[in-house]
Amino acid sequence: GGFPKGKRTRRGTLPAADTEMSDAMETEGKAGEPVPTAEARSDELKVKANGLMGQKEYGEAEKLYTQAIELTPQVEALWTNRALARSNLGDYEGAESDCNAVIGMNPSSSKAYGRLGSALYKAGRFQESVDAYNKACELDGGNATYKQGLEAAKSQLGGG
Repeated sequence: GGFPKGKRTRRGTLPAADTEMSDAMETEGKAGEPVPTAEARSDELKVKANGLMGQKEYGEAEKLYTQAIELTPQVEALWTNRALARSNLGDYEGAESDCNAVIGMNPSSSKAYGRLGSALYKAGRFQESVDAYNKACELDGGNATYKQGLEAAKSQLGGG
C-alpha cells in the first residue's frame, strides 16, 4: 500500500489498509484507495465508540468521540454521544459544554436539551435540569425519557 511507515495512531487504528479494520467493517470505496475521508474515519470512530458505550467503557468511548469530533465537528450526534459518555464519567461540566455546543449549532436539538437535563440533574442542579428537560419536551413532546427526566427533576425541587 501507499502508506508511509510509522503513520499510525494509538493502538494502530489507522490507516484503512489495516486488515482488522477492513474485515471488521465495510467501508466505501476500493481496497487500494487512499486514506478514507474525514467523514468515513469519523464514522468508524463513532461506531467503535458506540460499541464501547454499550460495554460501559465510557472513558475509552469519550476519547474516540473526541477524535471523531476533531475530524467532523459539525456532526451533532458525536457531541451528544460524548456528552452522555462524560455524564456517565461524572464530568457534568464537560457534558454541559458538549450539549451547549450542539444547541449553538442547532437550537432545536431535543437530544442536546435532554442530555443537558440529565447531566444537570446528576450534578444536582435541579432547576436548570427542569429548564433543559422542559425545552426538550417542548421540542419532542412524545419522548417518554424527557418526560420522566422532567418529573424526576421537578420532584427534587419539591414541586413534583
